[in-house]
Formats: sequence, structure tokens, C-alpha cells
Amino acid sequence: MAIGGEWGGAVLVAVENAPKGRATFFGSFAQLGSSVGALLSTGAFSLMNLWGSETFTSWGWRVPFLASAVLVVIGLVIRLRLEEAPVMKEIKAEHTGQDKLPVVEVFQSAWRTVLTGVFALATATGGYYVVTSFLLAYGTGELHLSESMLLNGLTLAAFLELVVTPGLSWLGDRVGAHKVVVAGLAGVIVLSVPQFLAMGTGSVVLIYAAMLGMRLVMSALYGPIAAILAEGFAPRVRYTGISLSYQACNMIFGGFAPLAAVSLSAAAGGHYWPAAAMLMAISAIGIWCTLRLRTLGEPPVAGATGRQRVSDSECLTA
Repeated sequence: MAIGGEWGGAVLVAVENAPKGRATFFGSFAQLGSSVGALLSTGAFSLMNLWGSETFTSWGWRVPFLASAVLVVIGLVIRLRLEEAPVMKEIKAEHTGQDKLPVVEVFQSAWRTVLTGVFALATATGGYYVVTSFLLAYGTGELHLSESMLLNGLTLAAFLELVVTPGLSWLGDRVGAHKVVVAGLAGVIVLSVPQFLAMGTGSVVLIYAAMLGMRLVMSALYGPIAAILAEGFAPRVRYTGISLSYQACNMIFGGFAPLAAVSLSAAAGGHYWPAAAMLMAISAIGIWCTLRLRTLGEPPVAGATGRQRVSDSECLTA
């Protein structure tokens, strides 16, 4: 519930206040919260593991959770100081009469965009947990790899994501956000099986290389998607529309993808291929939905690239 209100507002503050032609780049900074959070969390648990498994099990695991309260306070202070974006101020100044509830208006006029957005985001949410949570469980449970080694690899991957996401989003403003996301999804499909094969070798170098390669291509999904979704909805319901898309996707794919990966892997005798196949499938669907989003919704928001929408056939040709 908390993230449902946070993410949509955070990305819209960035996108709607961005200079012309910079919406994708500015929108990516809200997304950096994910990689910063992953970096802090895996780093904190790696640090607590240095005290030993007995200390970690008895009280050490509580420390990162308690420390996260500091982030909540910082976020609250920032939120209380924010002002409405110019586009919303204009809408409020011009509008008279009784409003519909935004969620009702979204489902009446833009439910196709919401549904398409859910599947466009599937790899960015559910896929993320497959290459982090499930990968950790599979590596320690089935392959008996060192938990500390895998946590260190995930920390490096989170740091890489933090570094490359703004650059990939800047590229989205230059060549088109949709192209960057599609290229990232294609990269996930290509690397899904090699990532697990690398883990089977037991080589730290190969495992880390696979982790970093996968996180590199997945970073192409995070930054540009904020601007893509924002363009899909009218300004008056944009906050509600992109939040519904993102959080419905989180509930469905973020909630069930890692559980499905574990269950399917167990049913296959502990093999990785069901998880890899699932990751490839949702990425393939994501490519189609990302291209479909280009034909839906309102004209680009302030700061967007200004490219005209094209037909489905032109999108698929691209």
C-alpha cells in the first residue's frame, strides 16, 4: 500500500518537471531508489553475516530492518516539502465542476493501458526477484554455493545498476525510450540460461560476470519505463494510472514469480530451466506490450521526446 502511493508520485515529480527532451533521464532518478535500496540491504546483510551465523540468527537480522526507519523519516521530510507539478496546477486552475474518482475514470477510459502496462513491467518486477531472491535460494540450496559470495555478487550488481541506469535513460531520450526497454528485454531472454549455467560451474568469476551482465540489461528496463508509462495516461489520471499498472504488476509478478520459480524448480527435481523459461516468457510478452504502449494514451508529457505515436505494424517492424 505504501509503495502504491510512493512510486507513482516520485516518478511524476521527476518526469513532469523535466526539461524538454529529458523526461526519460529525469524519470530514472526515482528508479535509482531501487538499486540504492538493494545496495543498502544486501550490503547490510553481508555486514551482519560477518558476526557469524549464530549472531545473525539470534539478533543480527533485525538490525537492517530497524536501520531502515531512517530512510522512512528522510522520505517523509522530502514529501512534505514537494509542490505540485506545473501541469497539475494548470489542470486545477482550469477545471470546474465535480470530479470523478481518478481510479473510476482510469478503468472507464484507460483500462487497456493499465493492463498493457502491467505486462510491460513484468520482467522489471517479477524478473528482478527471479535473478535475486530465487537465484540466491537456488545457488545456496541446490548448488551449495557460499551465501556470502552470492550476496557480494548481488551487491556488485546493485552498484552496477546504480551507475548505468542514468546513462541508459539518457540514451532513451536520444534514440527512444521504447527501443532501450525492448533491447533490455531481449538481453534478458539471451542471458536467462547462461546465468544459471555460470552458477553451475562454481567459478566466482563466471558467476559474477553473469550477475553483472544480467543486471546491466535489466537496468535498461528501470529508468525509461517511468516516462513510457507517464505518456500512456491523461495528466488528470496519470498518477493513478501508472501507480495501478506498477503495483498490480508488483502484486502479481513481484509477489508470485519467485514463489513460482521455486515451486517449478522443485517439481523439476531442482533444475533451473523452469525459472529460466518463465523469465524468457514474461520478457517476450513484455517486448510486445512495451511496443503496444507506444500506440496508447495521451500526447507525450512535458520533457518527453516529442516523437509521434505510430501504428502497431510500424512498432513491430522497428
